[in-house]
Amino acid sequence: MNKFVFLSFVFMAFAFYELSGGDEFVPRKAELIAAAKEAEQDQAEARIERVAQLRPEPAPVQPAVSQVSLRIKPAPPPPAAPKAVVTTAQGEVADKPVLIALGQNLELFANPAQQLTVAGLSAQPARLVAEPEMPDIREVSASRVNMRNGPGTEYSVLVSLPQGTEVEVIDADGTGWVKLRIVNDSRVGWMAEYLLTEPTG
Repeated sequence: MNKFVFLSFVFMAFAFYELSGGDEFVPRKAELIAAAKEAEQDQAEARIERVAQLRPEPAPVQPAVSQVSLRIKPAPPPPAAPKAVVTTAQGEVADKPVLIALGQNLELFANPAQQLTVAGLSAQPARLVAEPEMPDIREVSASRVNMRNGPGTEYSVLVSLPQGTEVEVIDADGTGWVKLRIVNDSRVGWMAEYLLTEPTG
C-alpha cells in the first residue's frame, strides 16, 4: 500500500510538472513584464518614426561670404616740439633759429629758469606752475565723537569733538578710519569716517 501511495504522489508531481510547462515554464509575472517591455519598446520606435516623418529636412548650409574692404589712413604727423620764444633786446620775436654755444658755461644748466641772453637775443624757458591741492575739509556730523590715537577703538582717546567741528582729512586708508587734523588747533588723530560729513569737492 505504501508503494501505491508513493507512486500516486510521483505520478501527480509529474503530471503537475508537465501541465505547468515543464522545463519551459516561465512564471506569469515574468511574462507580463516581458510583454510590457516589448510593448513599450514598440511604442518608442513608433514615436521616433513619427517625429522623423514630421521633421522637415534641413536646408543645406552655405557659408556666408562677405566682402571686406580696408581703408588705410595715413598716420597723423607727430606733434611739433614746443619752441622756445626768442626775443631781441628790443622786444621783437626772432623768427629764425638761434644757435647758442654754451662752451664752458655749464652753470647755465644748473638753473633752467635762468634767462639766456646771447648777442642781443634772449630765450626764456616755459615755466610749469602746479595748482595747489585743495585740502579735504569736513565737519563732525555726530553730537560727540572721540578722536583716537590710531585707527581703531582699541587706541586711546585724544579728545572728544562736538558736532560741527571742522577737520582736515589727511589720509583715508579704506578701512573706514581716516587720519585727520583739527583745523583750529592742529592736533592730529584718527576717527571713523562715517562720523564725518561727505567731502565737498
